[in-house]
This record gives sequence, structure tokens and C-alpha cells, in this order.
Amino acid sequence: MNIVYSASGKKYLREALLSAGSLLKHNENARITIYTDQEFPNSRPAICFRPLPSGQRPTICKVAALNDFAGECGIYLDTDTKILASLQELWRSLSVHDFVIAHEPANIPGRPDVEPFVKYENSRHYNSGVFAFRKAPSVKRLFEKWQDVLSSASDQDIQIGAIRNDQEVLNELLFEDETVAQRDFRIGTVRNTKYNARGSMWREMKKDGLLQHAAILHCHSVWPTIDQRLKWKLLSGWRKLVCGSGVLCC
Repeated sequence: MNIVYSASGKKYLREALLSAGSLLKHNENARITIYTDQEFPNSRPAICFRPLPSGQRPTICKVAALNDFAGECGIYLDTDTKILASLQELWRSLSVHDFVIAHEPANIPGRPDVEPFVKYENSRHYNSGVFAFRKAPSVKRLFEKWQDVLSSASDQDIQIGAIRNDQEVLNELLFEDETVAQRDFRIGTVRNTKYNARGSMWREMKKDGLLQHAAILHCHSVWPTIDQRLKWKLLSGWRKLVCGSGVLCC
């Protein structure tokens, strides 16, 4: 089982190493490749490091890593993932499909005053943080065009922030680009509640008894920094104090 990470910057390399550690607990046969623009850490069993070009946008580095990867098959994981179970079922899905991915949950964007979760799956939008792939000609076309579109942003686009992220571009290619979505493109889907459980889903998954069956959690909070852990500890203590005083606690 081949696993690919792309880690631009010190923070994301740290996350990738933590995610890889959780992966190996449940997938001892995994061979992990971490692409990074940082100095390579000391050699680690089952993990090899490959260079990323420095100064490039992380979204471009991610797809450049996929194009550079020499393996025939792989599972790509964002660095903010925590692996809780075997990924063999996801890996075996490549015997039937060339590209296997989960849908993004349906959320309410830009509304911090309400619970963002609407339902588990948005059928018109995939999440690009976890997917399995076989480098069939159709998938090579997809990866090459994905990188071309991301690399074509002008300096003006960058200055005004008008840059689509890698997930937006991937969905555009999968749903709208006829040169990608041809007959030979064998795409499969997996349940995001098992293989790409985003943070906005966890509360509802716990209610529905699904959280305990998740194989991949996907959210930056799975690998909090020391500062974040301290902040949460202080917040937790404040909530206990407020709740203990009889004031309604959220």
C-alpha cells in the first residue's frame, strides 16, 4: 500500500509525520512518501522523503507531488488526517476503479452564528483531501491538467486573492471537463463517514453511531499545536467555572 503526502512548510511536515504515525499503527505494510520543502528529518522506517520546490504555492506542490510520484497506485492523504483503522478496503477498490474519492459534506458557508453541517454528502462536490488513484492514462490526464490550471494563475490573480484552490479546480475538471471525464475514466466513491470524516460531521456522526466506525478523520484539530492545546485547556476550565456558577454553558 503506497501513501503520498505533500507538506509545504514546517507546520504541515509536523502534521504529515503525525498522520503517518497513526497510519502505521493500523497499516503496517504501508510505504509512505512525504514530499516536503523542508529539511528532511532523520530516516524513519517505512517513510521516504522527496523534495518539493520551495516558494511554490502549496496547492501546486500537492499536485506536482502526485505527478512526480513513481508508483502505479497510491492513496493521497492531506496532512491534517488521523488514521484510525485499516485502509485495505480503500486500497483494494483500485482493482475496480482508477480514481476513488469521497464527497464533501454539505455545509452552510460563512455562517459562524449557526451550525454549518447540513447533511453528510454534497453530491456535486468531492473533497480533495483523501483519494486513492491508479496512474491509468485517464488519471495521468487529470493530474497533468489539474497542475496546468493551478499553475496558470497570473501575478494579478495572486495579488487580489482570486486563486481557486486545488479542490475547486479538481471538481471543475471532474464534473465539467470533457477531456478528463471520458469513458475510460473509472471513478468510484466511498462513504465520507468512513474514509473522509470532516470536522463539521463529527457531532452528527456521534449522534448516529458512525464516529466509532470512521477510518479517517480529516480536520486540523486532530493534530493541535501546543498553543492550541493550552488554549482549549483554559477554555475548558472557563466553561466548567461558568457552568458551575449556574450560568447556561454552550
